[in-house]
Amino acid sequence: MKYLPFELHTHTLHSDGSFSPADLVSRVKKAGLAGFSLTDHNTTSGCREADIEAKKEGVIFLPGTEWTTFYGHMTLIGGKFDPDYRQINPFTIESRIRLAKESGDITFLAHPFRVGTPVCTGCSDQFGIQDFSFLTGYEVWSGEFPGESESNKNAVKGYIKVLEKGYKLAAVYGRDWHRDGREDAIYAATYIGVENENLESILEGLKLKRTYVSTGVKAIITLKSKEGRTYSIGESIPPGEYLLVCEIEKDKNCYSEYKVLLKKISLVGNALAQEITSNISFGGYAKTIEIKKGFLFVKLSGLINDAVSDILISTPFFVGY
Repeated sequence: MKYLPFELHTHTLHSDGSFSPADLVSRVKKAGLAGFSLTDHNTTSGCREADIEAKKEGVIFLPGTEWTTFYGHMTLIGGKFDPDYRQINPFTIESRIRLAKESGDITFLAHPFRVGTPVCTGCSDQFGIQDFSFLTGYEVWSGEFPGESESNKNAVKGYIKVLEKGYKLAAVYGRDWHRDGREDAIYAATYIGVENENLESILEGLKLKRTYVSTGVKAIITLKSKEGRTYSIGESIPPGEYLLVCEIEKDKNCYSEYKVLLKKISLVGNALAQEITSNISFGGYAKTIEIKKGFLFVKLSGLINDAVSDILISTPFFVGY
């Protein structure tokens, strides 16, 4: 299995973006991303053109849309379920997510802690979801400078609260790519663990929650049991003693221009008696840990272009459930 960088939240002229689908594809390729999903607001009209252009450039394309409502935004990826946003409100959102999953599509809660009413009505999460069973993932990061953003730090806290209730959600990033940004801006990608480089394998990797979000750093994060079995992020595992192994390197293709200095690795979650933080650099890291029922994820932090920032957040290992 390998991890490939994707952008899962983009827009074109078919909604409120500044790019044609062809323009977007060229930028995706230039950034070093393996692929992307087009998630225009409340429409899929640009997906056919985006798919054609992506095939020309050797980029993997995931059809999608963004359900955009006064109560929040939700990205829907896969191209099978009804994209009609008029069916989405706080009373129907959970049933629509369930139906989307049953169709084979996946849903992500988008930028849940962005500024909302009255400045930008609908951009923050006001859905009031109680049952997250059918949701695939949660945008823990979005936009520019994702590891520094206060709204993203709140999103991580919100994500942890959902995990503490026993739900299994993938951590994802959404650039919410509408147009060219500042020249000095930092962006991330969602790295997806896949067996093959095709649409089916990418969607399966997302459904299995084999993801981490990162700014220019690649990682392989595993837990090895005393019996010799190896588990990947997103998997359900029994409680017990494990060897956590992280293999970390600079991504030479995706956002390779960023100057990244790793400083800390943190093991976070209620599967541990307490958070574990250690110094780290590129290369390998290994630590024997005892974990109980709960969740455990990895966070890397340090400097990006000399600014203090979180650098990577993984989807958890789900222990005992």
